[in-house]
Amino acid sequence: MKRIVSQLLCLGLLWCLCPHASIAAIPATVEEIKSMYNVMDAKYGAIGNGIADDSLAIQKALDQAKNAGGGTVFFPKGTYKTTRNLYIYNNTNLVGYSAKISKTDGGLGYTVLMIMARQNNITIEGLWLENLSMSDSMMIDIANGSSNIEIRSNTFTGSRAQAVNINAADISQVIVANNEFKEVGYGVLTNRNANNLKDLRIVENNFAGIYADAIEINHPGGPETVKASNIVIANNHISVPPEYGSGLSSGFGIGIAGATDVTIIGNTIENVRYEGIHIEDNAKNISIVGNVINGVKSNPDNGLNSGIFVLDGDYITISGNSIYNATDYGIHLEIDPNNSASNTVITGNTVSNNTGGGMKIVAQGTANLVVSENIVTNNTGHGILVGGKQDNLRLTSNTTRNNGGFGLYMYSSGNSWMISGNSFQGNKTGDIGYGSSFTVPVNIRDSGTSMQAKISSGYTPLLNTFSLGSSADGILSVVTKHNMVHTSQMYKIIWNGSVLTSSKLGGEQYGNIEILSPRMNGKHLQVQSKLNAPDGALIHFDVQFDGMILFK
Repeated sequence: MKRIVSQLLCLGLLWCLCPHASIAAIPATVEEIKSMYNVMDAKYGAIGNGIADDSLAIQKALDQAKNAGGGTVFFPKGTYKTTRNLYIYNNTNLVGYSAKISKTDGGLGYTVLMIMARQNNITIEGLWLENLSMSDSMMIDIANGSSNIEIRSNTFTGSRAQAVNINAADISQVIVANNEFKEVGYGVLTNRNANNLKDLRIVENNFAGIYADAIEINHPGGPETVKASNIVIANNHISVPPEYGSGLSSGFGIGIAGATDVTIIGNTIENVRYEGIHIEDNAKNISIVGNVINGVKSNPDNGLNSGIFVLDGDYITISGNSIYNATDYGIHLEIDPNNSASNTVITGNTVSNNTGGGMKIVAQGTANLVVSENIVTNNTGHGILVGGKQDNLRLTSNTTRNNGGFGLYMYSSGNSWMISGNSFQGNKTGDIGYGSSFTVPVNIRDSGTSMQAKISSGYTPLLNTFSLGSSADGILSVVTKHNMVHTSQMYKIIWNGSVLTSSKLGGEQYGNIEILSPRMNGKHLQVQSKLNAPDGALIHFDVQFDGMILFK
C-alpha cells in the first residue's frame, strides 16, 4: 500500500499541473496498481471546487471499483462537496492527495463514508473528511461483518460528528493509525452493538480539541463471549479540553466499558475535562502501561476527575505511568453499588501534584490488590488513601513524600492486609493515619522515613518519625549525618501501647555527632541528635524499622 501511495502522490502532482490528464499519461511506475479510478476523470465527473455536488460522481467511481472486484479510487487535490452517504465495497482503496470531502448540513444520510456490510480489505488514506451536519453524524461508519479495514493518515473535522464509528456485530481487524482528529465529537467510538469486535488497533493518532471522548470502547453488560476483545491503544496524543464540551457521560481521554484484552500503552493524555483513562463495566484483562497523563480538569466536578479511574474491572495492570495535575486523584479505584476492581496490580507509577491526593484505593470483598513501588509526591491530599471492606491488599515498597495529608491514610480496613517496606518523608499531617471505620487490626512491616532538622544549643528538636500503632516489636535503625561526620545506631524496641522499651544493639560513630535514645510522642516514635556545632547546622536523619506494627 505504501508503494501505491507514493505513486499516487506523483499522480496527484500531475493532476495539479494538468487536472484533466488521462490515466494513460501516468508514468510506468504505476503499472503495479491493479486498477485506478480517478474521481476527476471525465467518465465520473467530480469537480472538487467545494461548490458543485460531487456525491454522484464519487459514488460512480466507487461502484466501478466494486464491479471490477476492487481497485484504488483516487482523489486529486480539491474540496469535494457531498450531500449523501458514499458507499465502499470489497478490496477498495480510497487515497487522497490534498483532498477534502465535505458533507453539508441537511444532506441525505448521516455519514461521509459508509463501509458496507461484510466487506473486506478496505483502506482509507490521505483524505480530509468533514461532516458539517448540526445533528449527530459520522465521518466513517463500518457495518457488520467487515474486516481488514485500514484508516490511515487522514484528517477528521466536524464538531457534532463521530469520526470513526463501529457499532455493528462481527467486525474484525481494524487499524486506525496516524490520523488527525480536530474538534470532533468522538474520535473513535465502538458501541454496544459491536458484538464480537476483535483486533482493533488505534495507534499514533493525534486527538485535539475533542468534544466528547477521544477514544471510547463501550461494551457494557451482555455476555462476555460477545464483548470487544484484542484491542491496542498505543502512542496517541490526546486532548479533550473543558472549553470544548460538557456533559456527565463523556470527557474521557480513553474510556473502556466491558471490553476484554485491552492494552493502553505509551499514550500522552493532557488537558482533559473529565478523566484521563476510565475503566468500568467489568472490563477484564486490561493493561495500562507507560502513559503520561498531565492535567485533568473538573467538568463535570463530581469527585471523579482523576488521571486513571477504575470503577470496576478484573485483572487490571496499571504500571509505569506518570500522572500529574489531576483535580482529584492520580490513580483512583472506586466501588459501584455491586462491584469494584479486583485482581489489580498498581506498580511503578509516578503520581505527583494532584489536588485530591495521589492514589485512592477503594474496593470491597476479596479484591486481591497489589500497590507496590510507586512514587507518590507533592499531592495536595493524602499520598495513598485506602478504604472499603476489601481483603487481600498488598501495599509494599511505595515512596510517599511531601504530600499535604498523610503519606498513607486508611479510613477503613479489611482482612489479610500486608503493608511493608514503604518510605515516608515530609508528609504534612504525618506518615500513617487511620479513620473511625478502621476496625480490623492491620500489621505494618518495615517502615522508613527521612527528614532534616537544625541544631539549636547543641541539639536537634525531637522529631516525629512514624506511628508505632497500638503495639510494635522489631529493630530500629537510625543514621544521622552532618557534612563528613555521621553516626548510626540500632535498637531492639518493644512498644505495648503505653511504654516503649529500647536496648542498643550496636552502631558506628564518626565524629562528635550522637544519637539520643528514641522516645514516644503519643503513638509516634521520636528521634533526636546531639552535635557540638553552631546553631542552624543541618542534620539529616534516615530512620528504618524492621518489624511488625499493629494498627487497630
